[in-house]
Amino acid sequence: MDLLSTVRKTGSRGGVNFSWDDVATSAHRENYLGHSLKAPVGRWAKGRDLNWYAKADPTAADQHPGETEEERAERERREEIRRIKEVEEDAIARALGLPIMPRNTTGANAIVVDGSKVPNRDVESADKDTDGAK
Repeated sequence: MDLLSTVRKTGSRGGVNFSWDDVATSAHRENYLGHSLKAPVGRWAKGRDLNWYAKADPTAADQHPGETEEERAERERREEIRRIKEVEEDAIARALGLPIMPRNTTGANAIVVDGSKVPNRDVESADKDTDGAK
């Protein structure tokens, strides 16, 4: 008997075709995860964008005059790839012990963080302390 060649159930779980419209009219709609977004009911949801928090606001700095949506997407992709390559170059230089090139950064990455608050121990002075204890 080949279990993979036959389909035991059609549709979604339990063989029932699932619909968010059915959830909206169901008395047990609160039992479904995402019911307030996928099956909104009531006056509070009419005419509202319920996914407003997931959309990024385009700022004036991000928009170029006369740029189409495809051109903007391509420009943002190139900028993202450039930033990723810069981070990879910095990681490789750090791993090899080479100096890291200063970059023109903005935002939280532009804040210079001082060294560690943990006091540095010299390896030589630590060796002297352990030699005297012997």
